[in-house]
Amino acid sequence: MSDSLFSAFTPNTYQDWVEKTTKDLRGKPLESLQSFTADGLLINPFYTQNFPKTIFADQPKSTNAGWITVEEFVVEDEAKTNKDVLDKLNRGANGLLFYAYADVDVATLLKGVLMEHVAIHFVVETNVDLVLANWLLYAEKQGVALEKLRGSINTDPIENAARTGNWQDDAEIDLEQLNALVADAPAGIKTLCVNANLYGNAGATPAQQLGMALAHGYEFLTNLGTKHANAIWMNLSIGGQYFEEIAKFRAMRRLWKFLLEELKAPATNLHIYAEAGFRNKTIYDPWVNMLRSTTECMSAAIGGADEILLRPYNATYTEPTEFGNRVARNQQLVLAYESYFNRVNDPSAGSYFVENLTEELAQKGWKVFQEIEAQGGMIAALEKGYVQKLIAESAAREQALFDSGEISLLGTNVYPNKEEEMKADVDEPLFSGTPEDTQIIPIVAKRLAESLEKDRLEEENWER
Repeated sequence: MSDSLFSAFTPNTYQDWVEKTTKDLRGKPLESLQSFTADGLLINPFYTQNFPKTIFADQPKSTNAGWITVEEFVVEDEAKTNKDVLDKLNRGANGLLFYAYADVDVATLLKGVLMEHVAIHFVVETNVDLVLANWLLYAEKQGVALEKLRGSINTDPIENAARTGNWQDDAEIDLEQLNALVADAPAGIKTLCVNANLYGNAGATPAQQLGMALAHGYEFLTNLGTKHANAIWMNLSIGGQYFEEIAKFRAMRRLWKFLLEELKAPATNLHIYAEAGFRNKTIYDPWVNMLRSTTECMSAAIGGADEILLRPYNATYTEPTEFGNRVARNQQLVLAYESYFNRVNDPSAGSYFVENLTEELAQKGWKVFQEIEAQGGMIAALEKGYVQKLIAESAAREQALFDSGEISLLGTNVYPNKEEEMKADVDEPLFSGTPEDTQIIPIVAKRLAESLEKDRLEEENWER
């Protein structure tokens, strides 16, 4: 008996597949099954060993096969939030992200939290050194070794300026506050936070997201020194194109490794935080958002994200609810502990399709990075409006495809339930708004379905 079962079958050549496919297509050309990504990359209907033997770059792996399941909290009452935090930790979360003010009472907020076992992130805009100091002081009082802490102090002056259109003071002064923060933070607490999720939520293509994120991070290294590369925390949004998103996360690690090699900087593993994007989420037929965010979580996990945040399915129109939060958390837990997504590091490695797509996206992303650097770097490109122009053009193309029905959102522009009414449920609709009186052109995050949903809500006589 043969050692290989496959030896009993006659191997099929690429031409065999072409002839069989063409026959099944009843004479239509094979090209009718080809498609192109938003970056113009060709996707073939199948791949065989007859395709060019591309030599792929080494793929850096994430630190662990699993990932951290993150929950977010807006801190208004520390004691109340603490009670909620302990409940969520008992229900499976092992990462916390707080939107807080500089004078947040860290001791009350983190009471009872086993800090050495939980990733903790503080999103703060001003006086960020105070939050770090209070966190470290509380950890010492609790007898927790500072080297065991992990998480971030998330203040990103570049993203803040891009989103609001204004620097808090000016670019130089805003970046200056990061110097002391980087110097004072233990190794496990990231302080150079690249919040590149804004670019994806505003409509940038995957390659543009890669190039902009790389330029964003490089701007920090240029100002603070490559010795601080280990302090980078990369935040990427997850889009709806399953395989392309897997390749995007893999390509981000590949580009980061290449950049550090070009800078002759010490090699350091990039820490990637991923959150489900808003661009394809809807108000109508919101249950479909569960399906969208589940596949997005799969993409990020397979692509090697270190941390993942999924927002509730109803986050497009209301404040977080217990049911919505529980579903979002359990989506990750089921994938990790029942589907065993947390058992394998880089499971898509060796797939020609994914490897090839990763390589092509990395090359496209590097070109975007080079174009931004030719403008003088990320800050200069933002101040000139160059980055905004790239995103606006890509967003307009994608919006046109959605409006024409070529991009489908089930339950919204495909098979909508005309009888569905949402006005009784909508109290905080996620509609975009453009800041006024800005120093630079702001980058505005916008969902594809916004205009359509506004029209439907008006028909329901909805009042905010």
